[in-house]
This record gives sequence, C-alpha cells and structure tokens, in this order.
Amino acid sequence: EDITETDDNVLYYTYGQCGGQIRFDENGVLRFDDLQQNSQQLGTKMGAYTLQRYGQQIAWVPNRAELIGKGHHTLLVKKAEAIDKLYQVFAGQRCNLPQRARNMLAACNLLAYGCGDEAKSILQLGTCKALLLVMELDDISNEAISKAMPKRDTVARDEHYLAAMARAVRRQEMRDDNVVSLGGESDHGKRKGLDHLVFPVKWIARGKFGLKLKSHVISTNHTGGSATATALGIKKAMDNFTKFDKPTDSIKLKVLTGDTGGGSAVQNLITEVKRLHVMSQDCAFANCLLHGLDKPMENACVAVFGKQGIGYRTCWQLLYLWSLLRKRAKLDSDVKHLNEMWVEVVKKVRDANSQWRKL
Repeated sequence: EDITETDDNVLYYTYGQCGGQIRFDENGVLRFDDLQQNSQQLGTKMGAYTLQRYGQQIAWVPNRAELIGKGHHTLLVKKAEAIDKLYQVFAGQRCNLPQRARNMLAACNLLAYGCGDEAKSILQLGTCKALLLVMELDDISNEAISKAMPKRDTVARDEHYLAAMARAVRRQEMRDDNVVSLGGESDHGKRKGLDHLVFPVKWIARGKFGLKLKSHVISTNHTGGSATATALGIKKAMDNFTKFDKPTDSIKLKVLTGDTGGGSAVQNLITEVKRLHVMSQDCAFANCLLHGLDKPMENACVAVFGKQGIGYRTCWQLLYLWSLLRKRAKLDSDVKHLNEMWVEVVKKVRDANSQWRKL
C-alpha cells in the first residue's frame, strides 16, 4: 500500500521482522502495547526494501543495497582504491611507474644475462598482461599496457640509476659501520669475448646479532689480464667508489686476495697495487683457497695422464681441443656443417684406421 495516499493520522511501523499500522488518538499519543497488538510477522521483502541480517541484528535495507560490517566496508574501500591506482598506471600516454617500482624491475633485469633491453621490455609486458588476465581486467587494452611499461631506453637508464643508488647507499652504510679498512678480491672473467675485472670489497660490521661480513662489488670493468692492467683497474674502481667521499672519510684497502695463477696472480698483483698507492706498504695478501681444494685432483690426474697444455697429448688436452674446435666451428659456419664434421669424426673413430691410431 502506498502510504503517501493514506490518512496522515495513520502510522506505518516496523520493529525487527514485525510491522503494522496504527491510528493516532486525539492526543497524538502512542503506546508500545498498542504497537505490539497491531503488529504482525512480515516477510523478507516489503516493497522497495529487503530484510537483511548482520550478526544478531536485522534491518530493512533498500533492495539495491547490501548490509555489511564497518570493518568489511573499510576493506572493500581499500581494495577499490588499490584497483583505482592500478587503472591510473595505464591511463597515461607514457610510463608513469614510480621510481621505486622501476628499481625493482631493474634489479630483476640485471639477472637476465645475455638478454637485450628490448627483450627485457617484452618480458615485462607479458608478465603485466598475464597478471591483468588473472584479475579479469579486460578493459585495459594492449596499447595501454604498452604505453605504461618501460621501453628500451628507460630500461637501460633505470639500470644505471639503480647502480648509482646502490653504490651511494652502500657507501653510506660503510660510514654508519665506521669502516676504515677494506679487504679486496680480484678475479678475471670473460663476457662476450672481453676480459673484465670483478673486484668486490668486504668489511666487518657489528650488528645486534654480533659481527657480520658485508660485501659490495665495486668493479666489473674491462681490463687486461696482466698484473699492471689489473692494478690500474683496481685503482680506477677505488677512485670512483670514493670519489664523493667527505673530507673526514678515510677508507683504505688493507688485505688483497685472488688467484695464484696467471699474469694477475695475487703475488704479482700486490706489488703493482702498492706501486700505485692503492694499498699501503704494510698491507697483506692471501692466496685463494678455493683453487687449493682442486690441487689433489690436479696432482692425481697429472700422475695418471700426464701434464696438459700445448704440446702434450693427453685426454684432457683432447677434450679441450675438441671443445675449442666446436666453438670455432659454430662461429665460422652453421650447425649443419658442424654436424657433418661430427659424423665424419665418428666414422673414423669407429673404423679405427691406422692413421688415426698413430695420433
């Protein structure tokens, strides 16, 4: 019944799941007993309202609304705000990810060895698209995703920014730890056919759980393999690392360790770094013990098979030359030609002709 067209002296009321109507007396006084006597049990729907329960409480709620707790409402509001922020990421015409988010992407990209900046960008796009598919946010187009994610130039720039920030943070950490002496490790490697120097520094810091060994790689620069070239690389790395130090800062290399073989062996390197004043004259050096663990195996192999190297015909030298031959063949020709060479060698070994036996 439409109560707007009824007598103004008639009151329609509900309490709990009960309801009814009552007429005011001439004094306009209502008594609860009269409300109870004139009420009746109501259904779960009444016009534009639905009876809903929350815990021990019941209430009449508009049909297009839902009764929820305050805590649940706060949670829904936070989730809605998070979705709105996500939509804002894809609303612009260019990448507007905060620097903190791009730092995280750059840190992951550094682990993608041999992966180009363009490929890194595509991987990020694919990951983002997969996440949006799981969330069923189909109204965010591929074009919007492409505009929002970092492009190739941004990927490269963010990696440089992250490296500079990490170096500044690590240097400040050293100041907080009151570091005055560092230990250094030198090692060489090849990447894309170029020699490079890996030079991490280490120091001891005191934390709430006791002493802790910390480290930071300050160089992966391209250098030569000689002791002089390596020492120059270490000097350049230390100069760059302490370039923006305060006048009160005083940090020096005191201990050096590294390989004991090759042109930049630590016993040769120590002389050069002292000559360049990278380390003080009273500094010490220690041989790398990791290679020492391989010595028993090396000595046993030499005793059984003989020495390896150019001019020696041992199984180890054969394996090395075969590996080198495969690498050169892949560079100079295609895989098909390498397969043909493999078949030819297998035939000769299988037939065991006399010419091969003489080798």
